[in-house]
Amino acid sequence: MKLILSAFLILAATTAFSSAKIKAKNQTLVGTIQGLGYEDPSVVIEIATNGRGTRVDLGSTAHLQSLGLKKNLLVIGDKVEATGKLTIGKVQDEMDAELLVVNGRTYKLK
Repeated sequence: MKLILSAFLILAATTAFSSAKIKAKNQTLVGTIQGLGYEDPSVVIEIATNGRGTRVDLGSTAHLQSLGLKKNLLVIGDKVEATGKLTIGKVQDEMDAELLVVNGRTYKLK
């Protein structure tokens, strides 16, 4: 019985570790906008960088509009530079952006 319990605990720990996301420090990604969701509660863009997609959370629509970052300034195919906390996932990476450069203009999001 102890052997079965030990094997189960090892399997559970291995599974939990392998499905965990790896949190990184602030990083900067440069890529092109592949997708856009400009609605509350959060504006999200999908950028392609190094053959991998990253979901980038920019913040609320009200906050972005107060910064002058309107929906028409985010266009699929445009090159962007996003800086923030990057989480590496198995399927998709995610970033909580703190700074965004689009069309030569810098927006401090946080």
